[in-house]
Amino acid sequence: MNVPMAYISSTHRQLLESYAQLGYCNRFCRIACDWSGAVLGSEFKEGEAVWSYRAEEPQPRENIGRLQRRVGPALETVRARLKAREGSEPAPRDLVLYEDAALHLLYNRYYDRIREGGLAGGKGAPWRFYTSFLSDWRHTSRSKA
Repeated sequence: MNVPMAYISSTHRQLLESYAQLGYCNRFCRIACDWSGAVLGSEFKEGEAVWSYRAEEPQPRENIGRLQRRVGPALETVRARLKAREGSEPAPRDLVLYEDAALHLLYNRYYDRIREGGLAGGKGAPWRFYTSFLSDWRHTSRSKA
């Protein structure tokens, strides 16, 4: 019988659990800032009480980039461990956590390009980024890990 193995260290687990919660919470409530702060710790930049884009500054908030830079390497570490399974099966909760965090990271990574494509209303080639997205998707997909 294969006993599920923990593929995520306690440090990465705490980081990824907080980050994954951002994908499930209402980004316009204070809880989103709380989860971001849990991921970033002292690197969290205080700002408005809620996450949002501003019309006068449509770029993503500074914490979004910081979150991606913090979570990306943690996901790569977990992905490498999943890929090198060495005969044991990952615990189901590890797979779900990895998937939740990876999907949220991909969403944030491609948000601007998705938004631009929607604003273009199908004119031109608004979805040119799809090849890059698909490559990232395949890279992070646990079925391809």
